[in-house]
Amino acid sequence: MEAYLVAVAVIALIYMLLAIGLNLQYGYTGLVNFGHVAFYAIGAYASALLSLKGWPLAPAFAVAMLLAGLAAYPIGLLSLRLSDDYLAVVTLGFSETVRLVIQQEEWLTRGVQGLPGIPRLFQFLGVGQYADIATLGVLIACNVVAIGLVTHLVRSPYGRLIQAVRDDETAVQALGKDPAKRPRLERVLVTLADALGFLGVMLEPFLPDAARKIRDALGMSGPLRLDAAVVGGLASLPRVSKISGLFPRVDTKGEGRAPHPGTASTLSPAGRGQGEGAPSTSPGKIPITDFQKVDLRVAEVLAAERVPKSKKLLKLSIQVGEETRILVAGIAEAYEPASLVGRKVVIVANLEPATLMGIESNGMVLAASHESTVALLTLDKDVPSGSKVK
Repeated sequence: MEAYLVAVAVIALIYMLLAIGLNLQYGYTGLVNFGHVAFYAIGAYASALLSLKGWPLAPAFAVAMLLAGLAAYPIGLLSLRLSDDYLAVVTLGFSETVRLVIQQEEWLTRGVQGLPGIPRLFQFLGVGQYADIATLGVLIACNVVAIGLVTHLVRSPYGRLIQAVRDDETAVQALGKDPAKRPRLERVLVTLADALGFLGVMLEPFLPDAARKIRDALGMSGPLRLDAAVVGGLASLPRVSKISGLFPRVDTKGEGRAPHPGTASTLSPAGRGQGEGAPSTSPGKIPITDFQKVDLRVAEVLAAERVPKSKKLLKLSIQVGEETRILVAGIAEAYEPASLVGRKVVIVANLEPATLMGIESNGMVLAASHESTVALLTLDKDVPSGSKVK
C-alpha cells in the first residue's frame, strides 16, 4: 500500500510541475498555449531515449532540456506576432504534430506501447521503496524551487509587466510598455537622458539653478566640466531621481511673510539703497568677536521628509563631518524632499536645540528669502561635509 501511495505521489508531483508552468504561462500572461504538454513530451522522450542508449541521466536531462528549448524558440518568435485565438491555433497544431510523431514513428518511440526499461533515477538504491522515496524527495524539491522562481518572477518589474499585458495589452502598449519593443524604448530614453545631460552642462552660465537640477536628476555629480557636454556618452539608462519644477512658479501674494522656521532671516532686497525711499531692514552692526561665535559648517543631506501636519517644515537628516544630526527647516513649500537628498548646504552648527512640531532640531539651514522665493545657500565647488565656512 505504501509503495502505491508513493507512486501516485510521484505522478502527482510531475503533473504539479506542469501545472506551475501552465499557471505562469496562462494564468499570468493570459496567452492560450496548447503546446505546453508538447514541450514536456519532447523532453521526456529525449531523456528516455538517451538513457536507453547508455547515457548517464544528468547529461540526458541536459540534452532533453536543450531540445525542448530549441523546439520552443520558434513558438516564442510566433508569440510576438500572434495573440488570442491565432496563437492557440498555432500551438494546438504544434502539439498535435508532436503527438502524431510519437504515436506513428514506432521505430523511434514504439508508438502507443511506450518505452520499457528506462533506468530509474536512483537505481543504485535497488528496486524498492527507498528508490521511490528518493525520487519523491527530488520532485518535492523541484516543485519548491519552481514555485519560488515563479513567485520571484511575477513580483519583479517584468512580472508586473506581463500581468498588465494580460489585463489590457492595448493600454500597456500606449504607455510604452510593449515587451517586444522594450529595447527600442530603452534606446530612446537613453538618447533623451544623454541630450538632457548635455543641456545640464551647457545651460549652466545662463540658467544655473535649472541646469543644476537637471544634473542632479541624472546623477551627474562631481565638479562641473565642459568636456562632460558630450552627446552619445551614455551606454545605459541612468537612475533618474524626482526633482521639483525647473522653473518654480512665483507667488506674488507672499509679501510680508514671516521668515521660515529653521532657516536664516530674510535678506534685504538686492540693489535697494537707503536713498531710494525704502526703509532699511539691516540689523545693527556687531563686532567681529560676535560673528566669530557663529559656527558655520557644510552639511550633506542624507534624507528628507515632510513633517506631518505641517505645510512648511521638512525633517532633514544631515551629516556634518562624522556626525549625523536631525534638523527641521521651513523650506517645504520651496523644495521637494527628494530634490534635497545628496545636496550640500550651509548650516549654523552651534545653535541650541529647538523643538518644532515635536522634533528636536539641532542647527539651522542658511537660506535667502524674498517675498515668496526661498533659495538655499549652496557651494560652487565640492568640499567635504563638516568643512568650516569662514
